[in-house]
Amino acid sequence: MVGGEPPLAWIRPERGGSVFVDAMERAVAAGELEEDVAARATVPYYMRTVAEVRAAAAEVPELEVLAVPSGHIGIAEGQPSETMTEIAWAIHGNALRASTGMPDAAATAVRTHLLEIMSERFGPEGCRTNYL
Repeated sequence: MVGGEPPLAWIRPERGGSVFVDAMERAVAAGELEEDVAARATVPYYMRTVAEVRAAAAEVPELEVLAVPSGHIGIAEGQPSETMTEIAWAIHGNALRASTGMPDAAATAVRTHLLEIMSERFGPEGCRTNYL
């Protein structure tokens, strides 16, 4: 499960929208990706906070929640933005491509915009994010 406090910085960042949505929007604006293709994009995430997990579990009387561990991990800390982009694309690129059917040229354009956004938002510091 992905979530925690604060949620995953790539998907629910402190500023801007999802880095992936923003990258696709830039590609659409540049004429590199068709809008209807971008609209089909899905990444199967289950974003939950600790409170949301506990609330859902409380709906099932037979379920006893022993613990909801949550911790921070660094993603590409101290690495160039290219490294964070490679990690993000390796994790999510197949879901984006499979759900949209975007052609190779469009995927390359989205990945290029993703690098721009990673550089703008996180720089060489990388990001710390929480996994639940």
